[in-house]
Amino acid sequence: MTLGFLDGQPLFCTYDVQSRLATANGDEFAYDVDGYRVSTTLNGVTRRYVYDTLAPTPRLIAEYDDAGVLIARYVYGHGLISRQDAVGGVSVHHYDVRGSTVALTGLDGTVTDRYAYGPYGRVLAREGDTPNPFLYCGRYGVMDDGNGLNHMRLRYYAPALMRFIQKDQAYRGEASLSQTLNRHIYGLGNPITNIDPNGDSIIDVIVAVGNVITDLINGDPVSWEGVTASLAALTWSSAVYAILPLPLAFLVDEVGSLVIGNGLEFILTGGESSWSWKYSTVGGFADANYDIYEIQQCRPTTPRTPSTISGPGARTSRAD
Repeated sequence: MTLGFLDGQPLFCTYDVQSRLATANGDEFAYDVDGYRVSTTLNGVTRRYVYDTLAPTPRLIAEYDDAGVLIARYVYGHGLISRQDAVGGVSVHHYDVRGSTVALTGLDGTVTDRYAYGPYGRVLAREGDTPNPFLYCGRYGVMDDGNGLNHMRLRYYAPALMRFIQKDQAYRGEASLSQTLNRHIYGLGNPITNIDPNGDSIIDVIVAVGNVITDLINGDPVSWEGVTASLAALTWSSAVYAILPLPLAFLVDEVGSLVIGNGLEFILTGGESSWSWKYSTVGGFADANYDIYEIQQCRPTTPRTPSTISGPGARTSRAD
């Protein structure tokens, strides 16, 4: 989308040669060679960003002004935990089931800010004025730019429009599933249970949370090594389906994912791996009935979907 309306006001967008958003109504965005957004100029104020690129999903760890002065640091566990400003003030994030920030507290537990959202992530109410770009799906690294757009890594999302402003270039939809033919669609039109914080594949939050609860109730182990291995397998799968035709892609995916996933888990655990197509992970990432192709093609099935998202690189998004 190069021209549209957002909250009744015109929205003018331009894109760079790699079809990444470059400007939006005068706001400017810059990226490095790997596609990470390294700076923004919003309402004339420039911010520069530093990422932890070794994490399964690269995440923002520090924010600086245009002069190189530290603005804030960010701390992570299973998602964003807190923000520490330059003078040592700490804000701890609290989330709803979709991973959207509903409250900020200080280290003493005092609530400083509260947030409420609409179904598609639009901020409906806010109390407090603590600086915080991580609002809707903030746990997963989605940043609210304060201009009506949310940065979801590969694409930008407009909650007021209930859609991405860039189309999904990698997936063209299926005639039998009419909602997938809209390549700007968000969460297959079901934002209550589906989120897309990476801009390239949906996560069913209800299934993900259900899997975590089931594992805890059953006393099943949660293997972070398995999570990492599964993410590596998903990245492999994304690349395979983007390059090879079916059914060759399916065969290569099955064999490659088995070797990569189990091999990496074997290394990380110091030699402990079942060497079977089943992992004990937070999201129940893969089992005998799991077909990664269903997720990559956004088919409305109910496989055990991961609660941890994959990193960028396998799929790209382009502007109209």
